[in-house]
Amino acid sequence: MISGLPLLSIPDQICHAIVSAAFRILAPGAPYVQFTYGPKPPVPEETVRALGLTIEPGRRIWTNLPPARVYRYRQI
Repeated sequence: MISGLPLLSIPDQICHAIVSAAFRILAPGAPYVQFTYGPKPPVPEETVRALGLTIEPGRRIWTNLPPARVYRYRQI
């Protein structure tokens, strides 16, 4: 699943609900892929811990305006 939702501007509780729902429908081991233009990971650390997620950050794409980055989240 690939998401471009502006998670950094969404309240943490709603972000948690969105990501949690995504993992309920994803196949086991499938990643939740989120791209962001922000300076930090888009899923709050509390949500990462609560859902048992690992984070694989991609490289920042400086040629994109604004610069973008892709994060892959997996549930362990």
